[in-house]
Amino acid sequence: MRGKIRCWVALAVLAAAAAVAVGAWRATHRPGLVQFTLRMTPVTPLTATACVSAARRYGYSASGGAMICSFGAGQGWYRATLTNRGSYGLPACTATGFDSHGKAVFTGRLFFTIGGIRGLFVPGHHSITFYWYLPHKARGPVARYTGACSPASGMFNA
Repeated sequence: MRGKIRCWVALAVLAAAAAVAVGAWRATHRPGLVQFTLRMTPVTPLTATACVSAARRYGYSASGGAMICSFGAGQGWYRATLTNRGSYGLPACTATGFDSHGKAVFTGRLFFTIGGIRGLFVPGHHSITFYWYLPHKARGPVARYTGACSPASGMFNA
């Protein structure tokens, strides 16, 4: 008799755990839910000191920060707000930069090296704001950006 009770209790616990897991999954996988949004604004380049300071907040040493910041010399810089409406995740983002006449002068993938080797992780249901630079030169001055992100393939995405 005790064996049957234990079996039923184990099955009930398993069913409850499955219901919680499915509910959590559905909360971030609703049709039409956009997990990540990216707002970008053109800015003047950060000074070397400000860039290194920003990189240090992500765990880089002063010399490591100076190295990754040096790649931003001569590039277009932007201020970005990245919002994650799902669970903890790694975004894969692209952007298009337009000149003052509406002509595309930059199109491509964004690499958020400041966040570590794989990129910039974003806590679930939070926004982060940062300054960074384009991965390659734009064909002219950027007056405005559009950006889009989706979950990158990886174990921490919703």
